[in-house]
Amino acid sequence: MGDDLPAPLLEDHEIFQTNGGPAYWVLQCSASVFFVTYTWSNGSIHTFDAKLATPEMGGLISGPFAFALAPPQTAMIRIANLAGLSSNSKELANTWGDGFSQAALAMSIGALAPQVNRIEQVRNATVNVSRIPVVPLYFLLGFKLLYVLAVIILAVGAYCFTHPAETEIVKAQLSIKGLAAAHFDQPQLLQGNAVKA
Repeated sequence: MGDDLPAPLLEDHEIFQTNGGPAYWVLQCSASVFFVTYTWSNGSIHTFDAKLATPEMGGLISGPFAFALAPPQTAMIRIANLAGLSSNSKELANTWGDGFSQAALAMSIGALAPQVNRIEQVRNATVNVSRIPVVPLYFLLGFKLLYVLAVIILAVGAYCFTHPAETEIVKAQLSIKGLAAAHFDQPQLLQGNAVKA
């Protein structure tokens, strides 16, 4: 019920206003209470199962509004004022429904008791929980050790059994300048390869 309603709301045929008096509306709606079971993991909901609660639970939730108690009446006046600012009857019904849901939950929260989780798992960051098979790990580490030893042996062999002068000549011949010079020195090699192909 509101005294100063906007003009679009008064033009709605679902709203009745007496001559010069306040406007009235009657909502034909019902409220349902659900028991919800959900799974919460890493900040997101994985499963959500809602079941209709018993009529007794519905009475517990709507009970404060049936009596002339100050907090529910204040909430109803606030909801009516917000609904009166709607532009049509559908918006009025949605505003009323949302406001009543919030107020009913707020009024009944004191009667509800928190429960512990049915299944709870806590992640402890100080404990390593990954399991690695031991035998493949040691095989991997052993083969890596053999590879390192082979590389060291080859490096020592290359250093001991090669002469720096010979390696410098081979290095110079395998550079781009060395390959180009070799082809200019013996052009018949290129011509012979081209003819054979």
